[in-house]
Amino acid sequence: MMTPEVAAKLRDLNRRFYDSVADGFSQSRRRPQPGFTTLLDWLPRPLTSVLDVGCGNGRFGHFLHQNDYAAAYTGVDNSAALLAHARDLMPGAAFVRGDMTQPGFLDGLGRFDLVMCLAAMQHVPGHANRARLLAELGAHLSENGRLFLSNWQFMSSERQRRKIQPWAQAGLTDADVEPNDYLLSWQ
Repeated sequence: MMTPEVAAKLRDLNRRFYDSVADGFSQSRRRPQPGFTTLLDWLPRPLTSVLDVGCGNGRFGHFLHQNDYAAAYTGVDNSAALLAHARDLMPGAAFVRGDMTQPGFLDGLGRFDLVMCLAAMQHVPGHANRARLLAELGAHLSENGRLFLSNWQFMSSERQRRKIQPWAQAGLTDADVEPNDYLLSWQ
């Protein structure tokens, strides 16, 4: 099991990384993912409120608005720099700086027709923390709401597996982290 100190070190590493690459990262994520269109068929009807956890630059919310889903959108991310990009992309939407690796980060936000966490859960260190996050996401669903999750399957791609870096680059060892936890380069 991962110690709280190691989890804190990984959270800080992740936050600093995204703040340092926010401009380039946001530019590389301007267009919608191909899977976004598939998700439209699964949206609750009517869709009045959306919570996007790990929203980055807000591109899924922007995609919804471009496709005439005018639901109230709340994006949550831990990177102030990425939230600035999200605010530029979606003026009028609500954005909250929050750390999804911390219990209670959604307190006070209410319930939503759609709660989503797309390609972000890999940033939550430790199995117990990921299980807690799932429970917390579910607790913010309105009656008959939907939860959308997507997880990066980098181990299915040789190109992506080449991004695996030794834990020593982060000042850690394999013994510090849980099995199947990886440190990846962005490039």
